[in-house]
Amino acid sequence: MSVPALILSDLHLGAPHSALNLKHWHPSEIDGIKHGEAAREVLVQTMKGLAGGDEVERLILLGDVIDLSHGTMADGLRELITLLRRIRDAIPIQQVVLVPGNHDRHWWDMQCQFESLIKPLLDDNEAASKTYYPRTTDTAGRRGNIPVITNPLHEHQDLPITLAYPDYEFAVSGKRVRCQHGHLLEDLYLIMADLLASVLEDLSEIRRRDPDQAPTPKQRKRFEAARDAFRESLLFTLESGVGAQAHLELVERLSAPFVNLDWLFLGQTGLLRREGDREAIGRALNAALSAAVKADRDKLVGLGEFVGLSAMDIIAKRDDGKLHSYSNNPIKTSLITPTVEKFVDSAIEENEELPLPPVDAPSSSLSRGKTLEKMKPAIRRYLERFAIPWPDVLVVGHTHVKGAGSLKKGSHTMRLVNTGSWTSSLHRKVPDSRVCRIGPQAGVGWADADLKE
Repeated sequence: MSVPALILSDLHLGAPHSALNLKHWHPSEIDGIKHGEAAREVLVQTMKGLAGGDEVERLILLGDVIDLSHGTMADGLRELITLLRRIRDAIPIQQVVLVPGNHDRHWWDMQCQFESLIKPLLDDNEAASKTYYPRTTDTAGRRGNIPVITNPLHEHQDLPITLAYPDYEFAVSGKRVRCQHGHLLEDLYLIMADLLASVLEDLSEIRRRDPDQAPTPKQRKRFEAARDAFRESLLFTLESGVGAQAHLELVERLSAPFVNLDWLFLGQTGLLRREGDREAIGRALNAALSAAVKADRDKLVGLGEFVGLSAMDIIAKRDDGKLHSYSNNPIKTSLITPTVEKFVDSAIEENEELPLPPVDAPSSSLSRGKTLEKMKPAIRRYLERFAIPWPDVLVVGHTHVKGAGSLKKGSHTMRLVNTGSWTSSLHRKVPDSRVCRIGPQAGVGWADADLKE
């Protein structure tokens, strides 16, 4: 008899605060906890105990497997290759399922870019090259033809790999088990979709009210394409989104530029290499803003306009490589510039009262440290917002706090498990580590690992 699934999340391989790294630690991050080979031995023994000597059908790595914010991709991949070898030497695994999270979704995004944009150019098929491409999969995921994912794991070419984003679902004895990293449960990753959708609606109103500002045919085509693409995203807001059929693809498309800036670009340049660096950058930005004088106003407004115009180019699917000025366009004159000016003026005027977080304050924009009980409203809202039939089991990670519980909808009870993490943080010095087991009859179990030295 085989075990349908073992599930773990938040390994953060390559980041200096991951206990499972063989190297690349920061001393302050791993002091007092088992790390390296010792931590890997704890993980393997925990998994062996859950497998009970049986073959594992699916090893589900539920997001933030490698960390592209606090470590390099090269370091993360090297650690993942050796960790998979360690696990496979101890436990027979039929396949690995990767379900990316906010720290490694960019690995999957690179695959999407390769197949939609780069490969057609390499094949001399320029007409097939697209800058617009899907960023999600169905819940069964994709197996095969994902070379950007599989090729770097060169030592494991014999191991089938399935990638699903943002959700993976499978059935055991007629029971549905759904797995998601958990970052899309946060309104942080939905707010940009709501915001940009409302901007598009405002633009439509502006153009209806002022016929003198009618766009050119080319501008109208771009605007209508963007408006049509995001029409359904108007449905999901915290007030009216309950029960609405909104597409995850739209959320991912709208939030990706902003998420990439933080999690990928800043991370790969080394600006977020250590735990707490994001908070340090936030304090520096707050300090710079609070010290701003009126003479800096135009520079700040100009920077905000540039970011706003760039975002509008992205959602309008402008792909000629040139930043459109929108100089006499209501997009800039009626929306972007007034919004930016209001924000800058407010920040400058209130700079004396601007609160500066303490040195070790956790980021308020992240849900790390949130218990499963506190996640329940977001879980319920997520399933209803995207009209997802309630599964029998939902497994998440992301918050770095292990937990278990249930949610009820009518007569249906959904089991919940959070798999914690294998990394030290400001919230949890000793990682809150758990491996979840889905049994042959869809029974849910787990084993917790103790990494305290």
